[in-house]
Amino acid sequence: MPTSVAHIIGGYAALEAGTNRSGRPGIFFLVLIVVVANLPDLDFLPGVLIGDPGLYHRGPSHSILAAVAVAGIAGWALGPRLGGARRVALWTFIAYGSHLVLDMLIPDPSGGSAGIPALWPLLASEVGTPIPGLGVLDDLRTLTHIEVQNGFFRGLLSLSGVRIFVLDAVLVLPLIPLAWGVRTRRVRATRRRAVSGSNLPLRPRRARVEVPGGPGRGRVLVAAEGRAARG
Repeated sequence: MPTSVAHIIGGYAALEAGTNRSGRPGIFFLVLIVVVANLPDLDFLPGVLIGDPGLYHRGPSHSILAAVAVAGIAGWALGPRLGGARRVALWTFIAYGSHLVLDMLIPDPSGGSAGIPALWPLLASEVGTPIPGLGVLDDLRTLTHIEVQNGFFRGLLSLSGVRIFVLDAVLVLPLIPLAWGVRTRRVRATRRRAVSGSNLPLRPRRARVEVPGGPGRGRVLVAAEGRAARG
């Protein structure tokens, strides 16, 4: 499980690569990055209340079904005010889904493995494959037994916790230039299609104009592409 910092970076990269947003990031875009990209980890809260933060972690909230449900609710509730339900739902699904993907690739710093019940409720077993080579960082990305005993949040604010935040940020930062590259290619492709579309031959625009000349003696002019024909 990556830290919240890694999920913020991952959410930003996913939205940059997967949406057609233009201009400076708006408030909704920033909320998606910070809140929705970390939303699955709210399953920590029930465990925190009973003194075992990891008891319910990586449960149903870390599933594709949860991503679809949250995206649907966001689209229904916020769509009318933020550019349409389909647009809001898509952005929300991408931000939420970025969390799931990172959790399947990066192990839990508390000593767990990489994996989530992505196919819940169809399949309760965890799905995930750690990024090759991350094993060499296990010792650096794991809280010590004493730090875990001192409490979940105290452990995250310890020296080891800060080190884990920094390492996770370094691990996912390369996603940002990759997302920028994908976005740049999409923008260029869109511009090429627009240019090629503007070069297509236009259909002649014709207009019939009747010039009064008495009953039965009127003249009709048919103009096409700037040239007039007398009929």
